[in-house]
Amino acid sequence: MYTSCNTKPMALAESLRDPGRFQRSAFTLVEMVISIVLVATVFIVAMNTVGASRTMMFRVADRAAADALAAQMTAEILALPYWSPVYHSGMGPNSEEAATGNRSKFDDADDYDDWSASPPQAKDGTEMTDYAGLTRTVQTPWVDPSDFQTERSYETGVKRITVQVKRGNVVLAERIVIKTVAWTELSGDAW
Repeated sequence: MYTSCNTKPMALAESLRDPGRFQRSAFTLVEMVISIVLVATVFIVAMNTVGASRTMMFRVADRAAADALAAQMTAEILALPYWSPVYHSGMGPNSEEAATGNRSKFDDADDYDDWSASPPQAKDGTEMTDYAGLTRTVQTPWVDPSDFQTERSYETGVKRITVQVKRGNVVLAERIVIKTVAWTELSGDAW
């Protein structure tokens, strides 16, 4: 019996001399730090991807809304005669049309010249609160009939209607159409 008692200390002494005999069952501190750094890096990359995706979704929605606003304004202007059925006095709204502070009395295309609203408004002047931060502008200069890029300071029978929707200084949507007095005569609109 005495010998069996001595074998345990002997086995312990032998195992201390041979460290490879013990099996490791835990991570070292270095392995833990490396794991934490890797997980943190993957998390940061994932959050950046989610953030970029959300930003892109906002931009696409903003441009779609701006395009809808530009299309609506363009259609509103094109539905009106080339010039006023009552007045033939230059560009822009007359005093009666401008007195309302909105577009409710605009009755021809040139009434919209230099018109702007931020946030955009309905024709009756009601603010479109869903479009806060956007600005809708209209320009309706007379242009040379043979070159729509060349603006004229006198009546040419051709107007270039430009509708822009911006957020700050960034143009999100732009519609450019040509309206002519000849179209008014062909379509039967009063002038």
